[in-house]
Amino acid sequence: MSELRLQTPDWRSLREPCSTLRTQGVMLNWIAARLAPSYALPMEIDPNNPIVKLCAEGISAEMAGRTEQAANLYRKAWEARTDDYDACVVAHYLARIQRTTQDALYWNTEALRHAESVNDERVAGFYPSLYLNIGKAHEDAGNKQEARKFYGLAVEKAALLPEGKYADMVKRGSAQGLERVSG
Repeated sequence: MSELRLQTPDWRSLREPCSTLRTQGVMLNWIAARLAPSYALPMEIDPNNPIVKLCAEGISAEMAGRTEQAANLYRKAWEARTDDYDACVVAHYLARIQRTTQDALYWNTEALRHAESVNDERVAGFYPSLYLNIGKAHEDAGNKQEARKFYGLAVEKAALLPEGKYADMVKRGSAQGLERVSG
């Protein structure tokens, strides 16, 4: 398992999505929907799930600049996960706070691996941003071919999303990513 290294996301990115996805981790969820309702995912996430609650507390701590507290909450959530769904959600948040590209790539890949293990409607709307985040992590690591692959997958999955800001954000981010790594 990769060591956790803390990085404070720039929360202004909610107004400027996809600028640096490795840092900001853009799997928008019910927390982000509360902060910016127009970015809500096209599926329900159970706010009573204890893992989601811990991640929500972590987001609040991050937003308040308490990165160490956020990391501790995410670690606690990781230790308390009970299934692949929980692990998918927590791995996404762990990816957000990593200081190195390799660590962010590791945790984003873990989120995808666990989503694939869930393989039901609960994670269907996660795939566009999971692919986008992995594409950005590969791009940051200098893996242009892998970045193109994941940005392409993000484009494909985003085409299936209902119209809205989440779909627009993923489409824009993946198109910009493909543009950066083409050639």
